[in-house]
Amino acid sequence: DPNDVCPPSGNGSIIGTGTLQGNVTDTSGNPINFTIIHVVDQSGVSDTLGFYNITNVRGGNHSIFAVKEGYDVYYNNVTIIENIPTHIISS
Repeated sequence: DPNDVCPPSGNGSIIGTGTLQGNVTDTSGNPINFTIIHVVDQSGVSDTLGFYNITNVRGGNHSIFAVKEGYDVYYNNVTIIENIPTHIISS
């Protein structure tokens, strides 16, 4: 980001990463496969059971969305905590 300013001492902190995982289901609880899930600058795709696992997600508060043709787009907010898997079930 061109607007960031480095601390004068050159010290800073590196933001850690975490994992976002969950299951994509329809309103009846049936898994939805091959759904694209996007958070920050990472994306993943749900498997045949609707499960997804996105690693190396920058820690912090982010928006998540899931897209699959024929379904409404799913939006939500998520907090990623360093080294702790975050679970979301979207329907």
